[in-house]
Amino acid sequence: MFDKILKHLRLLPLLIFVAMVAFAVRLGDVIVSVNHSMGGAIAQDAQLPPDPSLLNAITTNNPSDDAPLVQVEETTTTTTTTEVIETGDEAQADNTPPMSPPPAVTGGRPWVDAIDADMEYSEVRAELFEALAERRRSLDAREAEITKREALLAAAESEINQKYDEMESLREEIQGLLQQQSEEEEERIVSLVKVYEGMKAKDAANIFNTLDMDILISVMGRMSERKLAPILAEMNPDRARSVTIFLAEQKSLPTLPNQLQGP
Repeated sequence: MFDKILKHLRLLPLLIFVAMVAFAVRLGDVIVSVNHSMGGAIAQDAQLPPDPSLLNAITTNNPSDDAPLVQVEETTTTTTTTEVIETGDEAQADNTPPMSPPPAVTGGRPWVDAIDADMEYSEVRAELFEALAERRRSLDAREAEITKREALLAAAESEINQKYDEMESLREEIQGLLQQQSEEEEERIVSLVKVYEGMKAKDAANIFNTLDMDILISVMGRMSERKLAPILAEMNPDRARSVTIFLAEQKSLPTLPNQLQGP
């Protein structure tokens, strides 16, 4: 489209130049025709005798003799010259050939009007803007969805952290209670050990024969060997044998860290 416009703009000065040359040639012909016509008319007027009625009228109105003749000649000459100029213009107009239209530009792409090109450009631009707007709406919707998911993830993460803190606090509380219970239980067992160590061997043996095995092992495991030997001698032989086996296994087992420090 722009190439065609440039081609037309390049041909415009040439057309103007051709029109100026044709106008100059025509003007020259008109001037030459006018000169020839004026010369012939003046010679013809010089040969014609003056009109007697016109001379009488001029003589009656003007008392001088030379002035009427001069005015008559000027009037006649002016009228004749005007007629000759008009006749020459008509003849020149008839003889001058009409100007041919400028040659049409051939070759290349067909001519496209600037208005049509602007309309096509406007349609393409509108389609482009519509596509960009649709893409922007899609990106905005995706961004909103991502933002929503991020908010949900942040809320879930906050809730998980809160639950974790609560569980951690509960675990520490349970550990504290277990530690406290273990310490209290240890104190009770130590107190029982002191009680049984202060008793007579036969009396302590009668009680040990009826105690639960776990409590019995805990108490006898903390008693000194000097105090424990007479009690075992007074206990039921089967009961004494079972306690001895449990105490031997307990001594042989390694001590685990969690048993010392707690879970």
